[in-house]
Formats: sequence, C-alpha cells, structure tokens
Amino acid sequence: MLLAIDRSQYALAPRMSIGTGSTLIAQLIDAATDPELGASTAIVEGTEHLSAVLAKARAVDVAVSLAAVVPTAAGDVELDQRADRTIKANMLRLQAAVLLDDGEPAERAADLLELLFPDGLAFTKATFAAQDAVMQRMLTLLEDPERRAALDELAGPKYYAAFEQVAQQYSAMVKAMGRVVPSRVDQRAAILEMQAAIVQHCSRVLGELRDADPGSVARTRALLAPIDNFRARQGSSARPAEAPAVEAPAPAPDEALEAAEPEPAADHAPAPEPEPVA
Repeated sequence: MLLAIDRSQYALAPRMSIGTGSTLIAQLIDAATDPELGASTAIVEGTEHLSAVLAKARAVDVAVSLAAVVPTAAGDVELDQRADRTIKANMLRLQAAVLLDDGEPAERAADLLELLFPDGLAFTKATFAAQDAVMQRMLTLLEDPERRAALDELAGPKYYAAFEQVAQQYSAMVKAMGRVVPSRVDQRAAILEMQAAIVQHCSRVLGELRDADPGSVARTRALLAPIDNFRARQGSSARPAEAPAVEAPAPAPDEALEAAEPEPAADHAPAPEPEPVA
C-alpha cells in the first residue's frame, strides 16, 4: 500500500534557533487546538507539553537577550575627571620647572616628564582600564626614593599626594567594574528540548493517520503544515509531503483491444506505383 504522507521527513526536527523554534511550536499548538481541523482529544491534550516547552523556550530567549547586553558597573565620571585634572596639574608643574630654570633642576624635571608622561596626556582619553594601567605604572616608578624626592621638590608634595590618592581610588573603581561578569545561558539544552517535543508531537499526529482515508490525510497535512512551511522558508533540502497516489482504473477488454490496434493516420494515402522507364 502506498503511503499518502512520507513519515520519515517528520522523524527529525528541523534546525532552529530559540526564536524560530518558539514560533514553530506556537503554530503547531494553534493548529492542534483549531476546532475546524478536528484534531483528536489525544493530540489536543498533547499540546500541554508543547506549551510547557514553549514557555521555557521563551524564558530562555529573554535571558539570552538580557545576556547579550554585557552588564558592567558604571564608571565614576566625576572621579575620572578629577584624576585627569590631578595628572595634568603634576605634568604642568614639571613643565613649569623646565621653563623657569635651565640648570640641573630643569634637567631633572625634563627626565621626570619623559619618564612619567612619554605620550603626554593621551592616556587620559583612553578607557578606564587603560588609564588605570598607566597611573599604576606611574605609582610604581615613583616608589623610587630619588624620583619621589625630585617630584616633591619640583612639583610640590601636595601634588603627588593628590595624585597618589586619586590613583588608588581609580584603581578600586576599575577593579569593581571588572568583577561584573555576564551570565551564560544554555541555549543548546533548550533547543534540544524543543526539537524532541516537536518530533513527539509529529509522531502522535502521524500515529492517527489513515492513508486510505482522504479526510484523515487532509487533517494530518493541516496539523503538520507549520513544519512544512517552516522548512520551505528555511530552504531545507527536506522533501515536501507527497501527494496521495491514485491508481488508474483498469481498461475494459474491448477498450484494451482498441488501444492495442494503431489507428491509421487521417492523411495517409497508398503509395503511387512507379512509372515505366522509357
């Protein structure tokens, strides 16, 4: 007996994402609960499992959307601006020392400028983390007693004290920002659960199919139409549902004999006799 619908194409669920899979399951539920399609009680009751899977999938979809926006602790803009001003004040004090004296103090000031500010103030326009890295490098360089004493002499002790304080606060801010870690969402498990629920639903629908009953075939096609449409939109290589095979009736004996005898062509005429040769 020829099968009206190829069951094999519903043995595996189509490839999907959380979003597209949720849409497909919702369409399967709508079809199964549509009174005009006349699905059985078993199929309608089976949509409760589909609904539960759909609810979980939608929750995962929301979680994925939220996780896509990587949470980060907001940087303290006021602290950043205060750090920029403090750094610039120290650099300007050293530059002033270079301009006011051309002797040994000016040379030491120039050396400190080259050491602490090789790229000027460009780093204050970088990210919080990049600026913090430069500020911590400056603190490390100034742990040297001679450098620290030179800065106190040329710029003034209060300028270094202000820089040291703001550098420590800045580092604490950057570390707090780095502790915020984006959450992970297991999309694979949700997709596998959706695919399993879809295959189970198809198996339930096809289990009630009677290939010789046109009404049953039409109802089954309508219930599974969301999957066929989904695959068509995907451009999947899965074969579309085959049309029911209809056997042609056997010809009557007289008709068979007539069909076996070829009819002469309407414009056929006997071949002319050859003319005698003179």
